[in-house]
Amino acid sequence: MILLQIIFVFSFIALLKNNPKGSIKLYIWILPFLHPNLALINLPSLPLITMQRALIFVLSSHFIVLYLLNEDFKAKIANFPFRIGIKTLGISLLLVTLFSKMPFFSSLFNYISILVEYLIIFVLVWNVFESEDEIKNVFDGLFISFLVITFYGLFTKIFQVNPYLNLVNTEGFRDISFSYDDIVRGNIFGRIQSVFYHPISYGGFMALLMPFVFWRIFHADYDIKNILLYLLIILLVLNIFLTNSRSPIIFVLIALSGFIFTKQIKNIIKYGIPLIGVVFILMILSGSLNDYFTTIKGAVFFWDEEIELEIGGSSILSRELALLTALGYFLQYPFTGHGLTMLREIVKFQTDPFLGNAPSFLFELLVDTGLAGIVGYSVLFSNILLKYKGFLSTNLSEETLDLIKITITTIIGYIVFINITGELNTFSFFLILVALTSKYCQLSQNNILMSNEA
Repeated sequence: MILLQIIFVFSFIALLKNNPKGSIKLYIWILPFLHPNLALINLPSLPLITMQRALIFVLSSHFIVLYLLNEDFKAKIANFPFRIGIKTLGISLLLVTLFSKMPFFSSLFNYISILVEYLIIFVLVWNVFESEDEIKNVFDGLFISFLVITFYGLFTKIFQVNPYLNLVNTEGFRDISFSYDDIVRGNIFGRIQSVFYHPISYGGFMALLMPFVFWRIFHADYDIKNILLYLLIILLVLNIFLTNSRSPIIFVLIALSGFIFTKQIKNIIKYGIPLIGVVFILMILSGSLNDYFTTIKGAVFFWDEEIELEIGGSSILSRELALLTALGYFLQYPFTGHGLTMLREIVKFQTDPFLGNAPSFLFELLVDTGLAGIVGYSVLFSNILLKYKGFLSTNLSEETLDLIKITITTIIGYIVFINITGELNTFSFFLILVALTSKYCQLSQNNILMSNEA
Protein backbone atom coordinates (compact mmCIF):
# COMPACT_ATOMS: atom_id res chain seq x y z
CA MET A 1 0.00 0.00 0.00
CA ILE A 2 2.80 2.44 0.91
CA LEU A 3 4.56 1.73 -2.38
CA LEU A 4 1.39 2.58 -4.35
CA GLN A 5 1.02 5.82 -2.42
CA ILE A 6 4.64 6.81 -3.13
CA ILE A 7 4.14 6.08 -6.83
CA PHE A 8 0.98 8.20 -6.82
CA VAL A 9 2.77 11.12 -5.12
CA PHE A 10 5.57 11.09 -7.71
CA SER A 11 2.99 10.85 -10.51
CA PHE A 12 1.22 13.83 -8.96
CA ILE A 13 4.51 15.78 -8.93
CA ALA A 14 5.00 14.99 -12.64
CA LEU A 15 1.46 16.20 -13.41
CA LEU A 16 2.05 19.36 -11.39
CA LYS A 17 5.18 20.12 -13.41
CA ASN A 18 3.42 19.70 -16.76
CA ASN A 19 -0.11 20.82 -15.89
CA PRO A 20 -0.40 22.80 -12.61
CA LYS A 21 -4.10 23.54 -13.10
CA GLY A 22 -4.80 19.88 -13.82
CA SER A 23 -3.04 18.84 -10.61
CA ILE A 24 -5.27 21.12 -8.53
CA LYS A 25 -8.36 19.73 -10.29
CA LEU A 26 -7.18 16.20 -9.51
CA TYR A 27 -6.55 17.10 -5.86
CA ILE A 28 -10.08 18.50 -5.49
CA TRP A 29 -11.62 15.42 -7.15
CA ILE A 30 -9.77 12.91 -4.95
CA LEU A 31 -9.95 14.90 -1.69
CA PRO A 32 -13.08 13.05 -0.45
CA PHE A 33 -11.21 9.73 -0.86
CA LEU A 34 -8.21 10.86 1.24
CA HIS A 35 -8.99 9.16 4.53
CA PRO A 36 -7.09 10.56 7.58
CA ASN A 37 -5.53 7.13 8.16
CA LEU A 38 -4.12 7.00 4.63
CA ALA A 39 -0.62 7.84 5.82
CA LEU A 40 2.76 7.94 4.11
CA ILE A 41 4.69 8.35 7.37
CA ASN A 42 3.18 7.15 10.65
CA LEU A 43 6.03 6.78 13.14
CA PRO A 44 5.93 7.70 16.85
CA SER A 45 9.00 9.95 16.60
CA LEU A 46 7.80 11.90 13.53
CA PRO A 47 4.78 14.09 12.66
CA LEU A 48 1.97 12.23 10.92
CA ILE A 49 2.24 12.71 7.14
CA THR A 50 -1.00 11.68 5.47
CA MET A 51 -1.59 11.45 1.74
CA GLN A 52 -3.62 14.67 1.91
CA ARG A 53 -0.79 16.51 3.66
CA ALA A 54 1.81 15.14 1.26
CA LEU A 55 -0.14 16.29 -1.82
CA ILE A 56 -0.91 19.68 -0.27
CA PHE A 57 2.74 20.26 0.66
CA VAL A 58 3.74 19.43 -2.92
CA LEU A 59 1.15 21.86 -4.33
CA SER A 60 2.03 24.58 -1.84
CA SER A 61 5.78 24.32 -2.45
CA HIS A 62 5.27 24.65 -6.20
CA PHE A 63 3.04 27.70 -5.95
CA ILE A 64 5.13 29.41 -3.26
CA VAL A 65 8.08 29.24 -5.64
CA LEU A 66 5.82 30.53 -8.43
CA TYR A 67 4.69 33.37 -6.17
CA LEU A 68 8.28 34.38 -5.46
CA LEU A 69 9.36 34.26 -9.11
CA ASN A 70 6.27 35.31 -11.07
CA GLU A 71 5.03 38.89 -10.73
CA ASP A 72 1.76 38.17 -12.57
CA PHE A 73 0.88 35.37 -10.15
CA LYS A 74 1.81 37.62 -7.22
CA ALA A 75 -0.58 40.30 -8.55
CA LYS A 76 -3.40 37.75 -8.80
CA ILE A 77 -2.82 36.66 -5.20
CA ALA A 78 -3.08 40.31 -4.16
CA ASN A 79 -6.64 40.38 -5.56
CA PHE A 80 -7.82 37.48 -3.39
CA PRO A 81 -11.11 38.73 -1.86
CA PHE A 82 -10.76 37.03 1.54
CA ARG A 83 -7.37 38.47 2.48
CA ILE A 84 -8.63 40.04 5.71
CA GLY A 85 -10.16 36.77 6.87
CA ILE A 86 -7.19 34.49 6.21
CA LYS A 87 -4.64 37.00 7.53
CA THR A 88 -6.62 37.47 10.74
CA LEU A 89 -7.01 33.72 11.22
CA GLY A 90 -3.36 33.07 10.37
CA ILE A 91 -2.14 35.66 12.90
CA SER A 92 -4.56 34.54 15.62
CA LEU A 93 -3.51 30.88 15.29
CA LEU A 94 0.15 31.93 15.26
CA LEU A 95 -0.42 33.58 18.65
CA VAL A 96 -2.06 30.38 19.87
CA THR A 97 0.99 28.43 18.67
CA LEU A 98 3.52 30.76 20.29
CA PHE A 99 1.77 30.62 23.65
CA SER A 100 0.75 26.95 23.40
CA LYS A 101 0.84 24.70 26.45
CA MET A 102 1.49 21.76 24.09
CA PRO A 103 5.04 20.76 22.96
CA PHE A 104 6.31 23.59 20.74
CA PHE A 105 7.40 21.62 17.67
CA SER A 106 4.17 19.65 17.68
CA SER A 107 2.21 22.91 17.89
CA LEU A 108 4.29 24.47 15.11
CA PHE A 109 3.68 21.48 12.84
CA ASN A 110 -0.07 21.66 13.52
CA TYR A 111 -0.05 25.38 12.72
CA ILE A 112 1.79 24.85 9.43
CA SER A 113 -0.63 22.02 8.59
CA ILE A 114 -3.61 24.34 9.07
CA LEU A 115 -1.99 27.02 6.90
CA VAL A 116 -1.25 24.54 4.12
CA GLU A 117 -4.32 22.28 4.25
CA TYR A 118 -6.86 25.08 4.65
CA LEU A 119 -5.67 28.58 3.88
CA ILE A 120 -3.09 28.10 1.12
CA ILE A 121 -5.30 25.70 -0.86
CA PHE A 122 -8.15 28.21 -0.41
CA VAL A 123 -6.03 30.91 -2.09
CA LEU A 124 -4.71 28.57 -4.80
CA VAL A 125 -8.11 27.29 -5.91
CA TRP A 126 -9.45 30.83 -6.18
CA ASN A 127 -6.49 31.96 -8.26
CA VAL A 128 -5.86 29.18 -10.77
CA PHE A 129 -9.25 28.97 -12.52
CA GLU A 130 -9.88 31.69 -15.07
CA SER A 131 -13.26 30.95 -16.65
CA GLU A 132 -16.77 29.95 -15.59
CA ASP A 133 -16.59 26.84 -17.78
CA GLU A 134 -13.42 25.68 -15.99
CA ILE A 135 -15.17 25.97 -12.64
CA LYS A 136 -18.21 24.07 -13.93
CA ASN A 137 -15.79 21.40 -15.11
CA VAL A 138 -14.34 21.13 -11.60
CA PHE A 139 -17.86 20.69 -10.20
CA ASP A 140 -18.62 18.03 -12.81
CA GLY A 141 -15.53 16.12 -11.69
CA LEU A 142 -16.68 16.34 -8.06
CA PHE A 143 -20.10 15.04 -9.05
CA ILE A 144 -18.47 12.00 -10.66
CA SER A 145 -16.41 11.44 -7.49
CA PHE A 146 -19.56 11.45 -5.38
CA LEU A 147 -21.41 9.15 -7.77
CA VAL A 148 -18.65 6.63 -7.04
CA ILE A 149 -18.64 7.38 -3.30
CA THR A 150 -22.42 7.15 -2.86
CA PHE A 151 -22.71 3.95 -4.92
CA TYR A 152 -19.92 2.49 -2.79
CA GLY A 153 -21.75 3.68 0.32
CA LEU A 154 -24.86 1.72 -0.68
CA PHE A 155 -22.64 -1.29 -1.40
CA THR A 156 -21.26 -1.18 2.15
CA LYS A 157 -24.77 -0.85 3.59
CA ILE A 158 -26.22 -3.74 1.59
CA PHE A 159 -23.35 -6.19 2.16
CA GLN A 160 -22.27 -4.90 5.60
CA VAL A 161 -18.60 -4.80 4.55
CA ASN A 162 -16.25 -1.90 3.85
CA PRO A 163 -13.07 -3.07 2.08
CA TYR A 164 -11.68 0.47 1.72
CA LEU A 165 -11.84 1.23 5.45
CA ASN A 166 -10.42 -2.20 6.22
CA LEU A 167 -7.51 -1.33 3.95
CA VAL A 168 -6.71 2.12 5.33
CA ASN A 169 -7.45 1.51 9.00
CA THR A 170 -4.49 0.75 11.18
CA GLU A 171 -4.10 -0.57 14.68
CA GLY A 172 -1.53 2.10 15.38
CA PHE A 173 -1.50 4.74 18.05
CA ARG A 174 -2.90 7.39 15.72
CA ASP A 175 -5.95 5.47 14.53
CA ILE A 176 -8.79 8.02 14.38
CA SER A 177 -11.25 6.00 12.31
CA PHE A 178 -14.65 4.85 13.49
CA SER A 179 -16.61 1.85 12.25
CA TYR A 180 -20.37 1.76 12.67
CA ASP A 181 -21.11 -1.39 10.69
CA ASP A 182 -22.26 -3.30 13.75
CA ILE A 183 -23.80 -0.51 15.83
CA VAL A 184 -27.56 -0.20 16.28
CA ARG A 185 -28.75 3.38 16.63
CA GLY A 186 -32.44 4.24 16.60
CA ASN A 187 -33.19 0.59 15.75
CA ILE A 188 -31.17 0.90 12.51
CA PHE A 189 -28.34 -1.56 12.02
CA GLY A 190 -25.13 0.09 10.89
CA ARG A 191 -24.45 3.70 9.97
CA ILE A 192 -23.21 4.31 6.46
CA GLN A 193 -19.85 6.09 6.09
CA SER A 194 -18.57 4.98 2.67
CA VAL A 195 -14.89 6.04 2.36
CA PHE A 196 -15.01 8.51 5.28
CA TYR A 197 -13.70 8.06 8.79
CA HIS A 198 -17.02 9.02 10.41
CA PRO A 199 -20.68 8.90 9.27
CA ILE A 200 -21.29 12.54 10.21
CA SER A 201 -18.20 13.65 8.28
CA TYR A 202 -19.65 11.80 5.29
CA GLY A 203 -22.99 13.53 5.81
CA GLY A 204 -21.25 16.91 6.06
CA PHE A 205 -19.47 16.45 2.72
CA MET A 206 -22.70 15.42 1.01
CA ALA A 207 -24.64 18.31 2.52
CA LEU A 208 -21.97 20.74 1.27
CA LEU A 209 -22.21 19.39 -2.28
CA MET A 210 -25.97 18.86 -2.67
CA PRO A 211 -27.07 22.51 -3.21
CA PHE A 212 -24.61 22.85 -6.09
CA VAL A 213 -25.89 19.67 -7.75
CA PHE A 214 -29.38 21.18 -7.71
CA TRP A 215 -27.95 24.44 -9.07
CA ARG A 216 -26.37 22.61 -12.00
CA ILE A 217 -29.61 20.68 -12.68
CA PHE A 218 -31.73 23.84 -12.67
CA HIS A 219 -29.39 25.59 -15.12
CA ALA A 220 -28.47 22.76 -17.50
CA ASP A 221 -30.02 21.49 -20.70
CA TYR A 222 -31.93 18.22 -20.42
CA ASP A 223 -29.41 15.60 -21.53
CA ILE A 224 -27.57 12.56 -20.23
CA LYS A 225 -25.57 14.79 -17.84
CA ASN A 226 -28.79 16.01 -16.23
CA ILE A 227 -30.00 12.44 -15.78
CA LEU A 228 -26.74 11.56 -14.01
CA LEU A 229 -27.06 14.66 -11.81
CA TYR A 230 -30.58 13.63 -10.82
CA LEU A 231 -29.31 10.14 -10.03
CA LEU A 232 -26.62 11.74 -7.87
CA ILE A 233 -29.25 13.74 -5.96
CA ILE A 234 -31.19 10.53 -5.22
CA LEU A 235 -28.00 8.82 -4.04
CA LEU A 236 -26.97 11.80 -1.89
CA VAL A 237 -30.36 11.98 -0.17
CA LEU A 238 -30.39 8.22 0.46
CA ASN A 239 -26.85 8.22 1.82
CA ILE A 240 -27.50 11.21 4.09
CA PHE A 241 -30.45 9.41 5.65
CA LEU A 242 -28.41 6.21 5.93
CA THR A 243 -25.78 8.01 8.03
CA ASN A 244 -28.61 8.11 10.59
CA SER A 245 -27.37 11.49 11.83
CA ARG A 246 -29.47 14.54 12.50
CA SER A 247 -26.86 17.26 11.93
CA PRO A 248 -26.33 16.61 8.17
CA ILE A 249 -30.12 16.69 7.68
CA ILE A 250 -30.32 20.03 9.51
CA PHE A 251 -27.44 21.28 7.36
CA VAL A 252 -29.16 20.23 4.11
CA LEU A 253 -32.47 21.83 5.10
CA ILE A 254 -30.75 25.16 5.81
CA ALA A 255 -28.58 25.00 2.67
CA LEU A 256 -31.46 24.19 0.32
CA SER A 257 -33.60 26.97 1.81
CA GLY A 258 -31.63 29.32 -0.45
CA PHE A 259 -33.76 28.18 -3.39
CA ILE A 260 -36.78 29.78 -1.72
CA PHE A 261 -35.24 33.15 -2.63
CA THR A 262 -34.71 32.19 -6.27
CA LYS A 263 -37.06 31.85 -9.24
CA GLN A 264 -36.77 28.06 -9.18
CA ILE A 265 -40.10 27.15 -7.55
CA LYS A 266 -41.29 25.29 -10.67
CA ASN A 267 -38.05 23.33 -10.82
CA ILE A 268 -38.22 22.56 -7.10
CA ILE A 269 -41.69 21.05 -7.62
CA LYS A 270 -40.64 19.34 -10.86
CA TYR A 271 -37.61 17.62 -9.36
CA GLY A 272 -38.45 17.61 -5.66
CA ILE A 273 -41.74 15.69 -5.61
CA PRO A 274 -40.46 12.73 -7.71
CA LEU A 275 -37.28 12.72 -5.59
CA ILE A 276 -39.25 12.44 -2.35
CA GLY A 277 -41.34 9.68 -3.90
CA VAL A 278 -38.32 7.65 -5.02
CA VAL A 279 -36.56 7.99 -1.64
CA PHE A 280 -39.80 7.12 0.19
CA ILE A 281 -40.23 3.91 -1.87
CA LEU A 282 -36.60 2.87 -1.34
CA MET A 283 -36.89 3.39 2.41
CA ILE A 284 -40.03 1.25 2.48
CA LEU A 285 -38.14 -1.47 0.61
CA SER A 286 -35.32 -1.23 3.17
CA GLY A 287 -37.81 -2.06 5.93
CA SER A 288 -36.67 0.81 8.17
CA LEU A 289 -38.97 3.67 7.12
CA ASN A 290 -40.25 4.37 10.65
CA ASP A 291 -36.73 4.44 12.07
CA TYR A 292 -35.43 6.89 9.45
CA PHE A 293 -38.54 9.03 9.95
CA THR A 294 -37.62 9.20 13.64
CA THR A 295 -34.17 10.53 12.66
CA ILE A 296 -35.82 13.21 10.49
CA LYS A 297 -38.10 14.17 13.38
CA GLY A 298 -35.01 14.40 15.58
CA ALA A 299 -33.43 16.83 13.11
CA VAL A 300 -36.53 19.05 12.99
CA PHE A 301 -37.52 18.80 16.66
CA PHE A 302 -33.99 18.63 18.05
CA TRP A 303 -35.08 19.95 21.47
CA ASP A 304 -37.44 16.99 22.11
CA GLU A 305 -35.78 14.79 24.74
CA GLU A 306 -38.01 11.78 24.07
CA ILE A 307 -36.97 11.68 20.41
CA GLU A 308 -33.33 12.13 21.50
CA LEU A 309 -33.56 9.08 23.75
CA GLU A 310 -35.15 7.06 20.96
CA ILE A 311 -32.44 7.98 18.43
CA GLY A 312 -29.38 8.04 20.65
CA GLY A 313 -26.35 10.25 20.10
CA SER A 314 -25.49 13.37 22.08
CA SER A 315 -28.35 14.67 24.21
CA ILE A 316 -28.92 18.31 25.08
CA LEU A 317 -27.93 17.55 28.69
CA SER A 318 -24.62 15.95 27.66
CA ARG A 319 -23.89 18.91 25.36
CA GLU A 320 -24.61 21.37 28.19
CA LEU A 321 -22.22 19.47 30.45
CA ALA A 322 -19.55 19.43 27.73
CA LEU A 323 -20.03 23.18 27.18
CA LEU A 324 -19.58 23.93 30.88
CA THR A 325 -16.46 21.75 30.93
CA ALA A 326 -15.06 23.49 27.85
CA LEU A 327 -15.74 26.87 29.47
CA GLY A 328 -13.71 25.68 32.46
CA TYR A 329 -10.73 25.02 30.18
CA PHE A 330 -11.33 28.37 28.48
CA LEU A 331 -11.16 30.29 31.76
CA GLN A 332 -7.74 28.78 32.50
CA TYR A 333 -6.23 30.38 29.37
CA PRO A 334 -8.92 32.66 27.88
CA PHE A 335 -6.79 34.59 25.37
CA THR A 336 -4.81 31.95 23.46
CA GLY A 337 -6.18 28.65 24.81
CA HIS A 338 -4.24 25.48 25.60
CA GLY A 339 -2.88 24.94 22.09
CA LEU A 340 -3.92 23.47 18.75
CA THR A 341 -5.28 19.88 18.91
CA MET A 342 -5.45 19.92 22.73
CA LEU A 343 -9.13 18.96 22.66
CA ARG A 344 -8.45 16.16 20.17
CA GLU A 345 -5.88 14.69 22.57
CA ILE A 346 -8.36 14.90 25.48
CA VAL A 347 -11.08 13.14 23.47
CA LYS A 348 -8.68 10.57 22.00
CA PHE A 349 -7.38 9.44 25.39
CA GLN A 350 -10.67 10.15 27.26
CA THR A 351 -8.84 12.10 29.96
CA ASP A 352 -11.94 14.17 30.74
CA PRO A 353 -15.20 12.15 30.58
CA PHE A 354 -17.31 15.30 31.01
CA LEU A 355 -16.28 16.50 27.55
CA GLY A 356 -17.44 13.25 25.96
CA ASN A 357 -16.74 13.45 22.23
CA ALA A 358 -16.85 17.28 22.38
CA PRO A 359 -19.62 17.55 19.74
CA SER A 360 -19.08 21.16 18.69
CA PHE A 361 -16.48 23.28 16.92
CA LEU A 362 -17.13 25.91 19.59
CA PHE A 363 -15.78 23.53 22.23
CA GLU A 364 -12.61 23.13 20.16
CA LEU A 365 -12.15 26.90 20.00
CA LEU A 366 -12.81 27.35 23.72
CA VAL A 367 -10.26 24.71 24.71
CA ASP A 368 -7.63 25.00 21.96
CA THR A 369 -7.50 28.63 20.86
CA GLY A 370 -9.38 30.82 23.32
CA LEU A 371 -10.45 34.30 22.20
CA ALA A 372 -7.71 34.44 19.56
CA GLY A 373 -9.21 31.57 17.57
CA ILE A 374 -12.79 32.69 18.13
CA VAL A 375 -11.96 36.11 16.71
CA GLY A 376 -9.94 34.64 13.82
CA TYR A 377 -12.64 32.25 12.63
CA SER A 378 -15.40 34.83 13.19
CA VAL A 379 -13.58 37.36 10.98
CA LEU A 380 -13.03 34.73 8.26
CA PHE A 381 -16.69 33.65 8.16
CA SER A 382 -17.84 37.30 8.28
CA ASN A 383 -15.44 38.20 5.45
CA ILE A 384 -16.86 35.37 3.32
CA LEU A 385 -20.51 36.20 3.96
CA LEU A 386 -20.03 39.93 3.35
CA LYS A 387 -18.36 39.20 0.01
CA TYR A 388 -21.35 37.20 -1.19
CA LYS A 389 -23.71 39.89 0.09
CA GLY A 390 -21.73 42.35 -2.03
CA PHE A 391 -22.24 40.18 -5.11
CA LEU A 392 -26.03 40.41 -4.63
CA SER A 393 -25.94 44.17 -5.21
CA THR A 394 -24.57 43.76 -8.75
CA ASN A 395 -26.42 43.13 -12.01
CA LEU A 396 -25.72 39.42 -12.60
CA SER A 397 -27.40 36.63 -14.54
CA GLU A 398 -30.15 34.56 -12.91
CA GLU A 399 -27.80 31.56 -12.85
CA THR A 400 -25.14 33.47 -10.93
CA LEU A 401 -27.65 35.09 -8.55
CA ASP A 402 -29.05 31.64 -7.74
CA LEU A 403 -25.51 30.44 -7.01
CA ILE A 404 -24.90 33.36 -4.66
CA LYS A 405 -28.11 32.77 -2.71
CA ILE A 406 -27.61 29.04 -2.23
CA THR A 407 -23.95 29.57 -1.32
CA ILE A 408 -24.98 32.03 1.42
CA THR A 409 -27.46 29.56 2.94
CA THR A 410 -24.90 26.75 2.56
CA ILE A 411 -22.35 28.81 4.52
CA ILE A 412 -24.94 29.50 7.23
CA GLY A 413 -25.87 25.81 7.28
CA TYR A 414 -22.20 24.86 7.58
CA ILE A 415 -21.66 27.20 10.54
CA VAL A 416 -24.66 25.60 12.27
CA PHE A 417 -23.41 22.11 11.36
CA ILE A 418 -19.91 22.48 12.83
CA ASN A 419 -21.27 24.05 15.99
CA ILE A 420 -23.73 21.23 16.68
CA THR A 421 -21.38 18.44 15.62
CA GLY A 422 -17.77 19.51 15.08
CA GLU A 423 -15.59 20.25 12.07
CA LEU A 424 -14.88 16.55 11.32
CA ASN A 425 -12.37 17.14 8.49
CA THR A 426 -14.89 19.15 6.41
CA PHE A 427 -13.28 22.60 6.59
CA SER A 428 -10.87 22.17 3.67
CA PHE A 429 -13.69 21.00 1.38
CA PHE A 430 -15.86 23.90 2.54
CA LEU A 431 -13.17 26.46 1.71
CA ILE A 432 -12.58 24.88 -1.71
CA LEU A 433 -16.28 25.21 -2.54
CA VAL A 434 -16.25 28.83 -1.34
CA ALA A 435 -13.20 29.51 -3.55
CA LEU A 436 -14.89 27.95 -6.60
CA THR A 437 -18.24 29.69 -6.20
CA SER A 438 -16.82 33.10 -5.30
CA LYS A 439 -14.45 33.00 -8.28
CA TYR A 440 -17.35 32.00 -10.53
CA CYS A 441 -19.33 35.02 -9.28
CA GLN A 442 -16.31 37.30 -9.72
CA LEU A 443 -15.77 36.11 -13.30
CA SER A 444 -19.45 36.53 -14.10
CA GLN A 445 -19.37 40.04 -12.68
CA ASN A 446 -16.26 40.92 -14.71
CA ASN A 447 -17.82 39.58 -17.93
CA ILE A 448 -20.91 41.74 -17.45
CA LEU A 449 -18.79 44.84 -16.77
CA MET A 450 -16.74 44.19 -19.92
CA SER A 451 -19.87 43.70 -22.04
CA ASN A 452 -21.37 46.93 -20.68
CA GLU A 453 -18.20 48.84 -21.52
CA ALA A 454 -18.22 47.40 -25.06
